[in-house]
Amino acid sequence: DIKYSVSDYKELLDKEDIDAIYCAVPHNLHEQFYIDIIKSGKALLGEKPFGIDKKANDAIMKAYRETPGAFVRCSSEFPFYPAMQTMAVKMWTGAKPTVPFGEFNKARLALSDAPGVNIAGRFGGDHRTILEIPAVKASTEYAKENGVKEIGFEYSVSFDIEYSCEENGAVLFSSRDAEFYLADPVQGKIGFSRDGYLNTFNYRFYPGEKANITISGNKEVTKLFVNGKLIETLDKQTIYHNEGGKDKMYYVRTLVFPLEKTGEFNSKVCNLKVENYCK
Repeated sequence: DIKYSVSDYKELLDKEDIDAIYCAVPHNLHEQFYIDIIKSGKALLGEKPFGIDKKANDAIMKAYRETPGAFVRCSSEFPFYPAMQTMAVKMWTGAKPTVPFGEFNKARLALSDAPGVNIAGRFGGDHRTILEIPAVKASTEYAKENGVKEIGFEYSVSFDIEYSCEENGAVLFSSRDAEFYLADPVQGKIGFSRDGYLNTFNYRFYPGEKANITISGNKEVTKLFVNGKLIETLDKQTIYHNEGGKDKMYYVRTLVFPLEKTGEFNSKVCNLKVENYCK
């Protein structure tokens, strides 16, 4: 339940029953928001970057140093980066690295986010097939059968399709975090939605079309291949917040591919293969 809904974030800073604030706003607003939260005495979980430039970062760090007992942390979506894992081991145990990097790098690919947790949907280790479905049925909860709700970076998801007319918004697969469309809700193109954003490839099936489709994704881009040919790469977009272009943020069009359940569709989809590497 939502306890507070305010038009001015500063109203939250005065509420005694709030101990911590997670702040996710456009980059150009980080400086003022972070400083105000720190000075209020609330714990802050902020997003990167801590300031749009060095001047802004200096101001945020100054507020942190001048506020006794301030608790400030920076959110990171990829705590499993090799460098971060190495730093964590050294900080937690004080151990000196004795394992060659090549051996460490291979072993760390098998790590999940935490014991028994795989929020990122990663399937590390050697390149292999994670899942195969000979004939994909509509309105089916496949994760209950195979335990795979989604696959994260890096991956390739391929399938054969005989396309029938679909209404805009026809979902092939979905999970709690994303939907993959055979026909997106706006233009009827192949696409996906996540975090409130709709991303589309410049490709629309025609009735009766038979094709092999591959979606390949890593932490930077999402690619569409049709019959082995690269159609489009969705990469980083720059979003500007003013006319001069000084204040900007980057939107990375990546996808943790949903596999939890299928939606309602008319097309014939078969030979689905999910692999833990990019083609």
